[in-house]
Amino acid sequence: MPSLQLNMTFTHWINLLVLPMADVHVGKWLNQYETNHGYDMDEACKRVRESTNAFIDKAKMFGVTDFVLVVGNDMLHVDTARRTSTAGTPQDTHGNIQDMFRAAKKLLIAVIEQLAQEGDVHLQHVPSNHDWLMGFGLADAVGSWFHNHPNVHCNDHTLSELHRKYVVFGKNLIMFTHGDGAKEKDLHWHLATEAAEVWSKTTFRYVYAGHIHHKVKKVKGKVDVQTEKDHIGFTEIKPA
Repeated sequence: MPSLQLNMTFTHWINLLVLPMADVHVGKWLNQYETNHGYDMDEACKRVRESTNAFIDKAKMFGVTDFVLVVGNDMLHVDTARRTSTAGTPQDTHGNIQDMFRAAKKLLIAVIEQLAQEGDVHLQHVPSNHDWLMGFGLADAVGSWFHNHPNVHCNDHTLSELHRKYVVFGKNLIMFTHGDGAKEKDLHWHLATEAAEVWSKTTFRYVYAGHIHHKVKKVKGKVDVQTEKDHIGFTEIKPA
């Protein structure tokens, strides 16, 4: 196991925007009649482009200079030519695995180019359960595409197969993980041990996870408090 490396604090950062890009599932297919709203590769890419535009518009109001873009994180829906997840679970799909890869690659390149016009883009690959191998290949391909770009930053560590990645931004320590591996109750211990070098130098710690396909925001301390949870058609918000 390689020793953990950290993206240490970049002192030039003014404000940072994190785009977790979780569970896009390019290649997933939903039947309109069965689910009341269809989903395919075109819809997946459309949603990512629309959300990226919205994030950038909001970021401009806060003087954002840098972006952390998470790739992997179930960006692709399957991991095999048999149209199964990494563990072999059959999936309903739109297109073959080559179609999905090409669509996701084109999408990520377009998003990164758009973000790079606004500031520096820092790529972090997060391995996941639907596309463990294909997601790694996608991250490596996209990283190679931008290897000479002055505003796009990645390396063998940030695009590696390590389950959890870390970024330090000012007094903030941030973990990125998919959420299918280590249990939620254990994540803070991984944070404290794997990032021990900077734990004491930071005041705030955050974990970005995907996998559950809806938004849940929790504050942990002496008492765990769930502050937000998505339901069908609305988001429930509670004071922390």
